Amino acid sequence: MGVGMKSAKIQLSAQEKKASAERELHQRKYGSWYLAASNLGMTILLVVLQYTSIILQNETASYFFPLFTGFMILTFGGLLLLIWRISKSNERFETIHTNESVSGDDRYWKWGIFYINKDDSALLIQKKFGVGWTVNFGNKWSVVVVLLILLPILLIIFI
Repeated sequence: MGVGMKSAKIQLSAQEKKASAERELHQRKYGSWYLAASNLGMTILLVVLQYTSIILQNETASYFFPLFTGFMILTFGGLLLLIWRISKSNERFETIHTNESVSGDDRYWKWGIFYINKDDSALLIQKKFGVGWTVNFGNKWSVVVVLLILLPILLIIFI
């Protein structure tokens, strides 16, 4: 997992290749550690669930709910720590002035994952990190796109 993240395509600044490569590798390191820790936690959680279901023959284990709650709190706390570390990494890079494309400009990225630029007419842009596309939340149509994606999920949950 960590090897795959480390060897994936890196988006470099044309003016500061070394600094942007260092930033990307640091952020991928933090992401790899978070994924490894959450995978380990999920494995432990599923082993306990399997033990409760098979060995205890569906008796309700009193420790499962607190274990699940603790896992969720630790996962969310780890995600907040990851976002904080990535934003600190971006702040160090912001001191270097480059002439990057608008979508690559860090001031339009909130927490490194949300792109908000009212001056950019594009609805979908390439993600800053990883593979795929994200919505430009500065575009007036972004609310419609997000609702179209979330509406079926919400209907399934609440109906």
